[in-house]
Amino acid sequence: MKRNLQYIVHLLGMIFILSACESDVEFSGEQMESLPVLNSVVTAGEPVRVYFTRSVFILDNRDATYVTDATVELHINDTFVETLRLESGEMLAGETSYYYQATTAPRSGDKVTIRARSEEFPEWVSGTTIVPYSPTVGGVELSVSGTAEWRISGKASLLLSDSAEEDNYYWMYGMVIYDRNPQNEGYFISYEYFTYTDVAFSGGANTDVLGEMLGDSDSIVVFDDTLLDGKSDYRLNMEWGLPEEWATDGAYFEICCQQIDQHLYKYYRSLSLSDSNSLFGEPVQIHSNIEGGLGIVGSQSALISYQKEYSEVAK
Repeated sequence: MKRNLQYIVHLLGMIFILSACESDVEFSGEQMESLPVLNSVVTAGEPVRVYFTRSVFILDNRDATYVTDATVELHINDTFVETLRLESGEMLAGETSYYYQATTAPRSGDKVTIRARSEEFPEWVSGTTIVPYSPTVGGVELSVSGTAEWRISGKASLLLSDSAEEDNYYWMYGMVIYDRNPQNEGYFISYEYFTYTDVAFSGGANTDVLGEMLGDSDSIVVFDDTLLDGKSDYRLNMEWGLPEEWATDGAYFEICCQQIDQHLYKYYRSLSLSDSNSLFGEPVQIHSNIEGGLGIVGSQSALISYQKEYSEVAK
């Protein structure tokens, strides 16, 4: 009993000593001023949408990040087109989101420049991108490999022709979708993404970061043409799997592909590398092409989409 009492007294003494050593340490460094942040992904054939915000210092308690008094201009092929209007969006992290909306839809091959300024940031902030053309896709092929442990597996491929005269960057995904209620009387949709097995995908990688941006993990693959430069009808190989119970009417495949510009590719890749969480990894600087601030103005082609019923593939 005496030894137990001595142990308790010793433990309480250590806790007292450690708690007595606690103190609040004031930040003595230089607090960074807010910087303008300009973000937009221009899609061929769709009106431009722009987000203009302010950066927030890590120790700053400021919640409001959206700049709502900005003048945001759209220039196409070095010609002023229009001033964008302010619109409000949904609530994000307890704050109403705002964006600037254009009525003009750029086309593939257009040089698009977006610039913005406000009372807080009176100097013009700008970013420029050239909208890419849609990739040349010869079609998709799907086949069933077999069944094991109540799952059906198979292979998929997309025939992609790459131009040899330029650097090209691609964004794509493949998925199998099971609609439990095709009449849309309720939300009963399940899905699984493909596994991207082709060596050409090693120029990029499917990333958790992109998945988080789109509401899923390991869903999207972003890659360059390093290993397929100039090849025609290159077969991008993938694999898929689905629960055996999905092998009914309502299960179908969807494969989507588009080209993205170099800035958007580098932005996605730097996000992926910065999220690697490696203990020995070097800090990664997120790619930006914004003059006078932070952010990204990138672009992508119109989306190419293929859908095919599982029942057709299983024949």
